[in-house]
Amino acid sequence: DTDFMIDESTSESARVELERARSEYDSLRSACHDRIKTSLPQEMYNLFSQEALDISELVLADIEKRRDHELDRTTPVQTIANINSNKFGCDRYDNEIDISFCSLTYRPDSYNCIEKAREIPRFKKIEAILRYKAKKEDVPFDILFSLISQESSGRCFIQSQDGGLSTGLFQINILNSVDPATLKLYCAPIYLCDKLSGKEYQECKEKMIKTRCKKELKEAISTPMLNIDLAIRELKKKFSRTNGRNIIATGDKSFSELTKEYQDMWRSAISAYHGGERHVQRSASAIEDFNKRNGTQLDPNDWNTRRAFMLKRLMSANYVNKQNKDQESISQMCDNFFHQNKQEKKRIRAKARHYGNQADLSNAFGSRNFNDGRSICFSRLNISYVDSILGHRDLSARGKSRIDEWNNYLKD
Repeated sequence: DTDFMIDESTSESARVELERARSEYDSLRSACHDRIKTSLPQEMYNLFSQEALDISELVLADIEKRRDHELDRTTPVQTIANINSNKFGCDRYDNEIDISFCSLTYRPDSYNCIEKAREIPRFKKIEAILRYKAKKEDVPFDILFSLISQESSGRCFIQSQDGGLSTGLFQINILNSVDPATLKLYCAPIYLCDKLSGKEYQECKEKMIKTRCKKELKEAISTPMLNIDLAIRELKKKFSRTNGRNIIATGDKSFSELTKEYQDMWRSAISAYHGGERHVQRSASAIEDFNKRNGTQLDPNDWNTRRAFMLKRLMSANYVNKQNKDQESISQMCDNFFHQNKQEKKRIRAKARHYGNQADLSNAFGSRNFNDGRSICFSRLNISYVDSILGHRDLSARGKSRIDEWNNYLKD
C-alpha cells in the first residue's frame, strides 16, 4: 500500500496518473476482498482486520497453486493408460480382475466369460467393478475415480511416501486402514497380539506388520478388488466420524447430483481420508467455541466454515509473519516440514507452535483452543487436497478439479 500525495505542486498529468493508479489499486483490493467474502462466512468476514484480509488472498492463492500442481500430475486419460499398461503392476492381478468382473456382469446366456473378459481393456473391467461397488455402498462413483488419479495415478504398485506402508490404486495404509480380520488373513503373526489391548496391542501389531508380513500384506492389499473394498470402507468410516451420521442412500448418483449439504459432508470425509480426521473434528469444535464467544450462528457442518477454521492458523501465522519479515515464511516452513529429516521436523513443529501462540494473540481470527502445532501445515495440505479432488464449492469457476475432469471424460 502506498500513500498517494497530491498537493499544489503536483502537475495535472501526474495528478491524473496518481488518481488512476489509486483507483486501480482500490479496485484490485476490493476484488480480492470480494473473493475472500465468497470463501468465508459473512459473520467471520466482518471480524477480520484489513491487513488480515490482504494476507488472506495470498493464502488462498497458495492453496490454488498447490491444487493446480496436483491436477497437472495425472489426467483421467493418463490414469487409464497406466491401469491398462503392464508397467505398473496391475497385470499381475488380471485373473482376479476377470473373475470379479464376470461375477458381477454374468448373464445366463453367456459362456466362457473369462475368455471373453481377457479381450476387454483392464480399465473397463475395473470401471464396471468400481461402479457396482460404489452403487451398492452409496458412495459417488466419481469420487472413487478421482481418488485413484490423486493417490496412485492408476498404478497398482507405487512407492508410497509413508515408509512403504501404503499400497494399491487408493494407497491403502496397511497399518491403519485395514480391518483386523483382513490383517489376520494375510498376517497370521498378528494373532500373537490378541491378548494385549490399547497401546500395547497397537505396538505389537505394528511390529508384526513391519517385521513379519509387510511384503505379503502389500501384495494382497494391492489387489484392485480388495483395494476398492478397503477404500470404500475407509471413506464410509471417515464420513461417519466427521459428520456424526452414516452415509445417505443415493444409489448411482454422481457427486455433482448431490445436495450442497451432502457435498459438504463428503468434503469433510475426503479431508479426513487424507489423514486429517482429528483436524476436521477440531475445526467443528472451534466453530462452536467461536459462536459462543461472538454470538454468531455459524454452521459447524458447512464446509466453507470448516475450511475457514482449518485455515485459521495458517492465515494468522502469515499475518504475524508479515510483521516479522526476518522470519522464515510459513509456506517455506510447511514445504520443509514434509521433506526434512525427523530431527528437522521436531524443530519445525516447535516453530509452528511458536507461530500458533502468536497467532492466538492476534485479531486475524478470534478463535483459540485449537492447539495443534502441525495444523498450520496440515491445513494447507488438506485443503488443497480437497480442492484438487472436489473443487471449491463457491469458486468452481476459478479452476478445475479432478471430479470435473472425470465427469467430462466419462460423458464423452
